[in-house]
Amino acid sequence: MFQRILALAQKEFIQIRRDRRNLAMMLVLPILWLILFGYAFTFDVGEVPVAVVDRSGTTIGAAVADALRSYDRFVPADLPEPSEAGIREAIFRGEVVMGVLIPPGYGDEAHAELHILLDGANLFAAQTAARLIPAALEPAQEVVRAELQARTRAHVAELIAEAAEARKAEVLEGAASPP
Repeated sequence: MFQRILALAQKEFIQIRRDRRNLAMMLVLPILWLILFGYAFTFDVGEVPVAVVDRSGTTIGAAVADALRSYDRFVPADLPEPSEAGIREAIFRGEVVMGVLIPPGYGDEAHAELHILLDGANLFAAQTAARLIPAALEPAQEVVRAELQARTRAHVAELIAEAAEARKAEVLEGAASPP
């Protein structure tokens, strides 16, 4: 069995040595592909056209919109119709790769979430845009943190005032009634 395999391999090497074109293709094509895929074909996207629609009306929503618009790798695009339909139309026309819709009440309501629409037809640009979102939103984090701290402080102050009023009423009631 081993002799048969060895004879077959020997026959193939003889055939390859006789056909110079086949030998050249076997050696040159893989090297050419390595060079092309290594240097010539780049799949990195430098700038991503982005449409941002802010419907929130909140400080946090405005901070998120400003952070996305001012990020250096995103190119903000103006929409004739600032809505989800406008974003979809711009993606369909190829004007933007990503659209971000900030819904009403974003930042005030717990259930409000960002809506991010990506152009799946342009795979590498869409992947780059999705990968850049966390870095783009970093400047907005300080505004979000400050807003949440202010709300928490106000809520705690309100709870303390209610507790103080209840305790005051309890003490006054106890002082008014004889033992």
